[in-house]
Amino acid sequence: MSTSPITRDKNKYKIRNWKSYNKNLHQRGSLSIWLEDSLMEAWKQVSKKQKEVGAQTYSESIIQCCLLLKINYRLKLRQSTGFIQSLFMLMGKSDYAVPDYSTLCRCQKSLSIAINNRRRK
Repeated sequence: MSTSPITRDKNKYKIRNWKSYNKNLHQRGSLSIWLEDSLMEAWKQVSKKQKEVGAQTYSESIIQCCLLLKINYRLKLRQSTGFIQSLFMLMGKSDYAVPDYSTLCRCQKSLSIAINNRRRK
């Protein structure tokens, strides 16, 4: 008897349509984030308040959105604010106010967000 482990050959598929295969590989790396219109409207209102009054108050939905992006992409608080600012820059909404990391830190203690934390194995 040999002590070497038994290995099975994996099914090898021959790629016949390279154009389609390459396109699918590119799509795997694409990032798509959909934000509801009501959330974008709330963000727009916060940006207007900031210009008028100077004090920022963020709705619970904005804080939840920031914290969900933080959790989904496993970011730190400062990284998540930078990530959201860069998303707004890409969307052409660079004038929208993003909550500071200290605001997110304070609010995450009082908010309860139910997240189904299923990990792929």
